[in-house]
Amino acid sequence: MNKQKFNFLAKQALRLQFFFVRSLFLLITLSPLPYTLYPTPFLYAAITPTINYQGFLVNRNNNLPVDSAQDMKFAIYNVETGGSPVFAETRCNLPVLKGRYEIKIGSTTSGGIPAGIFETYPNLWLEIQVDPDGDCGGAFDIMLPRKRLQAAPYSFNSLFASTASAASSIFKADVITNHPVTANNGITISTNLYIQGGISVETIEPGQKLSINGMVESLSGGFKFPDGSIQTKASAETKWELYQDELYSINLGNVGISTGAPQARLHISSGPGETGDILMVSTGPSKVFSVTGEGKVYANYYYGDGSSMQNVTGVDITKVLRTGDAMTGPLTVSGSSLTIVNNSVGSDAFSLAITTDTNRQVYHLSVST
Repeated sequence: MNKQKFNFLAKQALRLQFFFVRSLFLLITLSPLPYTLYPTPFLYAAITPTINYQGFLVNRNNNLPVDSAQDMKFAIYNVETGGSPVFAETRCNLPVLKGRYEIKIGSTTSGGIPAGIFETYPNLWLEIQVDPDGDCGGAFDIMLPRKRLQAAPYSFNSLFASTASAASSIFKADVITNHPVTANNGITISTNLYIQGGISVETIEPGQKLSINGMVESLSGGFKFPDGSIQTKASAETKWELYQDELYSINLGNVGISTGAPQARLHISSGPGETGDILMVSTGPSKVFSVTGEGKVYANYYYGDGSSMQNVTGVDITKVLRTGDAMTGPLTVSGSSLTIVNNSVGSDAFSLAITTDTNRQVYHLSVST
């Protein structure tokens, strides 16, 4: 037997041997790197879920490292023994150099390892198989035991954060910063938002269900209150207007104070028997005009000749008759003097005249019929 034939048979015999795999370490990663948890469809589409696995393969007979390409199969199970794989991938002529090999499981499968298996199954195991005859087909020798996948592969489940279908809490942070990948450079919620506590804007601790330290703007709709009323402008619906320092009524009807049925342009009502002031004008602390509940009018001055006064009658000294009326009864002037302004008849002067004859000439005192 020549040397070339011997080497060929030795190589085939080596392939027929049973191999065992001694794992150096299991390094789980997501490709491409780095992986950023931004819930955007662009990053989701770009990620190919793979598992980077490095192992060490030796001949079980002589315990020497294998130093030639091998056909290997990598399968993921949801049980430690038995069962059917939830994912499997075969690699033909996988390079093995001095026993060491490295593979990205899922890199040759369209879409990579299905991320859903990490959501569906709480525990997964990796099984490695080696082809004994080198044809990359048929039965493979199984390396036992299966290797349980640890927490890192389950980071694939974070791909569902874009819909929060597998998230118990979307955000776990004291402060959520702006998201530059969103249209509005912030967080946009297209459906309903339910808050069990309070909401604070520009303040740390809400004093009420909604606490805002700043300006509130309503672009449409206004504000609805518990009684069902809706306020659409800053001033409530009213017949009063405020302009600078002036307040005036735009009401076309009557205005009532303490009455719901005013009978005049300004109607002030008081309770029965009210004797105090119900209308008053003052300058500083001095009252210059007032009207009491009894109808008494108090004023410092009265201007006018009284010619238009009507129904001023009475027998006591509180009544004043209209000018030109006849005066009856005695006239008593006490403690003062009587001054006659127009004290002449014709060309003769007199002091006091009581007469019906205007042609009669009198002196200081004239009494005539």
